[in-house]
This record gives sequence, C-alpha cells and structure tokens, in this order.
Amino acid sequence: MLLVVVIGVLLGWMIHKAREQGIAVAALKEKGCLVSEGFDNAPLTAVERLRKLLGEHEPKNVRLVSRGAYKSLPLIDDACMARLPGLPQLQCLFFDGTQVTDAGLAHLRGLPELRELSLDDTLITDAGLVHLQGLSSLRDFHISGTQVTDAGVQRLQNALPNCKITHNRVGTR
Repeated sequence: MLLVVVIGVLLGWMIHKAREQGIAVAALKEKGCLVSEGFDNAPLTAVERLRKLLGEHEPKNVRLVSRGAYKSLPLIDDACMARLPGLPQLQCLFFDGTQVTDAGLAHLRGLPELRELSLDDTLITDAGLVHLQGLSSLRDFHISGTQVTDAGVQRLQNALPNCKITHNRVGTR
C-alpha cells in the first residue's frame, strides 16, 4: 500500500513539473522568445518520457532561451524572466537588447544549470548582480552596454571565480 502511495505522489510531482515547464515554454514563446531543447542526444528524463506519453509536443527540458526577432524586444521583460524558474534545466539564456531589469535577475536564482548568460544592452545595474552570486554553474556572462560598473563586475567576479565576465560600460563599445 505504501508503495502505491509513493508511486502516486511521484507521478503527481512529475505531471506537475511537466505542466510547469509547458506553461513556461508557452508563455515565453508568446512573448517572441526562441526556445530549444538543447545540444545533445541525452536520454530522456522521467519527466520527458511522461510528457511524451501524455502526448505533449512542446520542448521538454529546455536548455536554451533567446530573444526572437527584433519586434519581440519590447515584449521581453521581467515578466518573461519570472517564467524561467519553470525551466530548471536551462543552460543558456540570451536576452540582449531587452527590457530586463535588476528585479528580473532575481528569477535566475532557481536555475542551477545556467552556464551562459547574455544581457548586453539591458537595464540592469550593480544592484541586480547580487541575485547572480549563487549561480555556481555560470561560466560565461555578457553585460556590455548596461549601467553595471567595474566595481559591480569585480564583486560578482569574486563571488563567481570560475565565470568569465565580459563587460564594457555604456558608450565604450
């Protein structure tokens, strides 16, 4: 009996996670984002197998999100960032030239797999960088054309010593 309950709880959790990912993908696509499952032929996870079994066709474990065409730029903002925690496998995020602010960076805390982040020409400042300090998987971060200062970059670099940070202040490019 206990085994049946455990299996039921696990299946319920998997269905919940699958729906959460599907909702996040749909919301990001609606805002003009490009969403990709990734770069390799890794075996399907349990959540991916369940989604396939349920007949869902949206990308499963999303590994890459980027802005779409030029016309989508004003649509990509902190509300889009709020959808990202629904994609825990996300590895790369490219939102250059969008309306992302410091508040939007708080939503990246729930992305333990994030390795590459590009937010060139966005509205972020030093204050938002504090939200990134726990992203130990982050290896490449681009923040040129923002209001981030050299001091802010240095504080983040101290917190993330394995991350390469590319930064040119506004007007220096």
